[in-house]
Amino acid sequence: MANPVEVTPRGRAAFKLAVLARDISDAARDLVADIATPHAPGELVYRVRHQLRLATIPAVDLAILIEAFDGTPWEVLAEATRLPVDELRARYEPVLDMWRAGVDEAPAGAAVYGPAIPALMADTDPVGTAAALDEWVARAHDPRDDAEAHPVTRALTS
Repeated sequence: MANPVEVTPRGRAAFKLAVLARDISDAARDLVADIATPHAPGELVYRVRHQLRLATIPAVDLAILIEAFDGTPWEVLAEATRLPVDELRARYEPVLDMWRAGVDEAPAGAAVYGPAIPALMADTDPVGTAAALDEWVARAHDPRDDAEAHPVTRALTS
């Protein structure tokens, strides 16, 4: 199915962050459900490291891209990441340029810190996926909190 909406680089980054955050949440829920089960030596550490900790690195990368697309000054991003401004710009400006050119995946050796940002290029229905994520967050959200309707769909088209 052809993508019926125009998706900006910021929208693509927000969409990918939403999918990744859902995956991290699912992995955390699975870990909690399995916490009383005896594990082989090293298995628990492996699961936490690979399913949770390493997944947060590309999540931070995507958050930096989104804020940079929104115009957040490099100095503010540097303070938030505790990285020197020059180092942050060296890591992320080339990636921003790639995303603006429509290339979401960094080539080997690119300046992104941590593992490559997960690929979602195979998603042939990002609008449908965004709607499914909107439903997922609505089901999981505490009804006492103020939640905006359709957050992923709105982010995809922002």
